[in-house]
Amino acid sequence: MSVCDVSKALDALFDLNYKAEASSRPLIMGILNVTPDSFSDGGRYDKRDAAKMHLEQMIEEGADIIDIGAESTRPGAKALKSEDEKERLDVILPLISNYKKEVLFSLDSRHLESYRMAFDRGIDMINDVSATKLEAEKISWLTKTRVPYVAMHLKGEPEVMQESATYHDVVSEVYQELGWVKEILGEGYPLILDPGIGFGKTYKHNISLLKHIDYFDTLAAPLLLGLSRKSFIGEITGAPLEKRLAGSLAAALYSTLKHVAIIRVHDVLETKQAIDVWEVLNT
Repeated sequence: MSVCDVSKALDALFDLNYKAEASSRPLIMGILNVTPDSFSDGGRYDKRDAAKMHLEQMIEEGADIIDIGAESTRPGAKALKSEDEKERLDVILPLISNYKKEVLFSLDSRHLESYRMAFDRGIDMINDVSATKLEAEKISWLTKTRVPYVAMHLKGEPEVMQESATYHDVVSEVYQELGWVKEILGEGYPLILDPGIGFGKTYKHNISLLKHIDYFDTLAAPLLLGLSRKSFIGEITGAPLEKRLAGSLAAALYSTLKHVAIIRVHDVLETKQAIDVWEVLNT
C-alpha cells in the first residue's frame, strides 16, 4: 500500500463502528530496534548506517509502519533513562522525514520526553508497553495531541515482569486493564490495544490470551499483536530464537484469521508473502 492508503487504513481503524471484515488484512509493522540489547536483534541496528539500511529494506519489503525502539524491554532488561533513550533515538529520528511519503512511523517508548521529541520529528503514532500505568502527565499530553496510541498490557517492570506473572484469570484481568486505558483516554480517542504477549505472562497465559483473542473485540478498539520470534513459539516447536521464522509466520496468519488490525514483526518480506497468499486464497 502507498503511505496514503496506509494512513486511510489506520484512520478507518478508529471509526467508532469499526469491525474488521472477514477479508481484511492486517497492517504490517516492521521492528527497528536501535538498541544494543534487544532480545532478537540487539546491536545489529544501533548505528546510523545499519539502522538506515534496515529501515529502507523493510520499506522495500512492504512494511506499512516502522516501529522504532531504543529501549529493550525483554525479560530481565533494566530500565533506560529518558535522556539515554533520546540519545539513541537520534541515530534514526532525524532521517524519518526522508521516508514520510513511503511509510508511517511509530515510536516504541514508555518515556514522555521521548514522545515529545519524536512527535516534533514527525512520528505518526506511539507504542507504549507501560500503558496500563498511565500517569496524569502522559494522559494530558496524549489527549492534547490525540496521536494514535498503542496501549500494551505489561504486568510489573521488564526487569522483573516474569516474576510478576500471576493471575487469577489472565484473559479477564488483561481485558479489564486495557479497558481502563480506553476509559481514561475517552471515547473517540485513536486507540489500539495490545494484550502484551510475553510481557509478564507464562507460556500458558500467552496461549490462553491468543485462544481467547476474540474476547477483546468487545472493547471496540483495533488490536495489535507482537508474536514474532516470541518464546512461546520456541516452547511449542523446540526451535531456538534464530529458527523461529516458520512459527512466527504461523502466528502471523493466525492473527490475520482473527482479524487483528496490526501485526508487529521482524521478518517483513516473509510475513507479507504469507499474508498475500492467504488474501488471494481467502477471497
